[in-house]
Amino acid sequence: MLSDETIMPSTESRTFRRSGAGDGESGFVLVWFALLLTIFIAMAGLGVDVWNWWQTAQQVQRAADAGATAGVTFLPSDFASARSTAFDLVERNGYDSANTTVQLGDAPSKLKVTVTHETDNFFTHFFGVDTTVITRSATAEFTGPTPIGSPINHLGNQPIGDGDALWPSGVTDSVSANPQVWLQIAGPGNNKNNGDRFTSNQCAQPGNGPGGVWE
Repeated sequence: MLSDETIMPSTESRTFRRSGAGDGESGFVLVWFALLLTIFIAMAGLGVDVWNWWQTAQQVQRAADAGATAGVTFLPSDFASARSTAFDLVERNGYDSANTTVQLGDAPSKLKVTVTHETDNFFTHFFGVDTTVITRSATAEFTGPTPIGSPINHLGNQPIGDGDALWPSGVTDSVSANPQVWLQIAGPGNNKNNGDRFTSNQCAQPGNGPGGVWE
């Protein structure tokens, strides 16, 4: 039988020990949270700078494309106009022509435009990297129109008409005498319903055809 003086275990010491252990774990989590938060902020800040670099590079590329496309139309004969036009288009797209180079490509009909731009940084500015230099180039080539058909503006072997004093410009005597251009597959002297009614038979103009007349 216990007496009134029996000492029971104190609950206060247990409570103190549990409280001390919990305070230690809270400090550990707080340190990890602070470290992760710092990393997340750094990643977000770097993401802003990367996005800014990408967007600026796209704009610089478009300016170079515009300058090369506009200037190349003067090549290969007029490089001075091609150069001034390229500079003008780059400036109209918001970039300084002083930071732009315009030169011929690997062929006289090619124009290469290089645009350089220095953009401000946001997050990396705090680490001493204030700006980033972005350079983009574009090369355009101009191909002139391709001549199609005959430069002589008359049909087939039809000779010069009555009242006409001269053949069309660019026609020489040898070409006009025997151009060898036919509007039909039927030979001369065939029925007119086999082809054009004028070129399928003889006409009254003298020439080098059979019988001394044009066919």
